[in-house]
Amino acid sequence: MSIRIREIKAVCQNHEEVRNIILSLNARYIGCDHQIDHYFKVPHGRLKLRNGSIEKNLIHYQRPNQKGPKLSQVSLYPTQ
Repeated sequence: MSIRIREIKAVCQNHEEVRNIILSLNARYIGCDHQIDHYFKVPHGRLKLRNGSIEKNLIHYQRPNQKGPKLSQVSLYPTQ
């Protein structure tokens, strides 16, 4: 599956307010995913194997090396 992701990293000062906003948008809590990522050197883009308690994917992505919001082209390959 190929998708585009806009990545924004931010510091949250008011967790309760953000939690209430998320709940008001009918988000569904599915659990806490403890993840371990293994990175591989590849000729183009980036490649990682994500092994989590919820998400398990081989992930290839391309994104610019820049500060601030980034647009990534991502290919996900489910693993066992």
